[in-house]
Amino acid sequence: MYGFRTSETRLEDISFGREFVADYFDIFDPINNGSPILYPIENVSNNSSILYKDYTKYSSYPTYDSYVYISDNLKGAENISFNIQLDANNDPSEWPREYRGCYQNLLSAKVNGTGYVKVRAILGQEIPWGNNSRVME
Repeated sequence: MYGFRTSETRLEDISFGREFVADYFDIFDPINNGSPILYPIENVSNNSSILYKDYTKYSSYPTYDSYVYISDNLKGAENISFNIQLDANNDPSEWPREYRGCYQNLLSAKVNGTGYVKVRAILGQEIPWGNNSRVME
């Protein structure tokens, strides 16, 4: 879980993104196999998988509920925009070309209130790279 702290009494919109490459995570089913995504995860949408060579991948873009926390000491905590994106790439030196790809995890929400506020996140895949179905652009 990412955290953003401030000693200010007002909070500006938050926009944050990271792209990373890792050896040991599952780009084919990141929700169920412990890969880095925006946590916590609740109420995952019904999502089916399709065969892709020796693996399966999502047939659509799964969505799920997550939370952002807004401190109750903030004044005017209404209408704060969060735009957080993680792009996870498998290591191209470890995978054959047809299995190289990525998944993108996006949380984009306008939040009113303080405490733990429920938001919706989406997860998309591009397997293999360059398959003309780039997600969430």
